Amino acid sequence: KTIEKNKFDICLISEPTPAENKRYASSGVEEGYALMAEFTTKFAKKFKLKFVFASKRYKYSKLSPADLFKQEIDFFKRYMNKDNFEYLLNNINLKENFFSSYLAMFQSKVAVGTQSTLLRDKIGVGEKILSCNLTGLKIQDFPLSGICTINNCSYEQFEQRLKEILNISSEEYFNRIDQDKKFVMEFHSEFGAIDKTREEIDKILKRL
Repeated sequence: KTIEKNKFDICLISEPTPAENKRYASSGVEEGYALMAEFTTKFAKKFKLKFVFASKRYKYSKLSPADLFKQEIDFFKRYMNKDNFEYLLNNINLKENFFSSYLAMFQSKVAVGTQSTLLRDKIGVGEKILSCNLTGLKIQDFPLSGICTINNCSYEQFEQRLKEILNISSEEYFNRIDQDKKFVMEFHSEFGAIDKTREEIDKILKRL
């Protein structure tokens, strides 16, 4: 894949969570995920940044029910401010294949979400993220602490943190995280997961 670095300033990772209030028997979970999206769109609009919304579901696919995309969009429509919701749709990156969300994310300076595995992938390769948990559930907290995460915050606190992340160097960013990024995902640029798996299988076979 061809990566155009810094094509976008902010990538918002879609995390639609219908029925999560019922699942956790707790009010405010769904609203928390939507509020994170609300904060991110408000921030991008305010500072006139290059913004992309990485959708989660296929709009057209033989492999995925079409109504899942509608449910995703309806989730944000239900909870978000009308103007911010329209801004979201105007900057959507439709999922066309397995790599669509990765491409949008890795072409962005910072990815924002709550607990998507895409956040772990991005920070694992040494790039900036902001995990924002507004659900009130500690189980949704990102496994790293420090500048990369903010929970139960106001918009003003969110804005200050995201501005700071955008303005500091990657070196300073990673110095301000409580533990090594390998804790969430270990990345080797020249030694992929398939090669690592083969190596481990070979070690086991030699012991037999």
